[in-house]
Amino acid sequence: MSVWTGSARAALVAGIVFGALLSPSAHAQKWSPERNVELIVPAGAGGSLDATGRVTQRIWDELKLVPQTTQVVNRSGGGHAIAYAYLAKRAGDPHALSITSATLLTNHINGRLPHTFRDFSPIGILLTEYIAFAVPADSPIKTGKDALPF
Repeated sequence: MSVWTGSARAALVAGIVFGALLSPSAHAQKWSPERNVELIVPAGAGGSLDATGRVTQRIWDELKLVPQTTQVVNRSGGGHAIAYAYLAKRAGDPHALSITSATLLTNHINGRLPHTFRDFSPIGILLTEYIAFAVPADSPIKTGKDALPF
């Protein structure tokens, strides 16, 4: 029996919600994978996206939410471009899912990623991600306006 505390409990809830989205009752068509399901992580092992993928996989396995084997596949590089190119080549394949972040939006906007959110079908949002800037306590920068070069 697993012990779910702190952030693991939040991840469990997120995984259950994600699992419910994948369940046949959540769709007009029944999703019934016939072989291994790949959970593609567009970053290297050890980062936050990888941790989310591995917790999700563990929840799928422990709660038997996916009837086939599952595998976390890290495809890092190119500001997520490698992972999204791989996923785009698997269009229509119900055995490939990806975890994503705001990088899918921002890297397209700044020209580093040819794919947009329109190239994929979002099936659920597990959490929102806040981004902040931090400076040393004794920094002359005290507000966001102070950080602007003009």
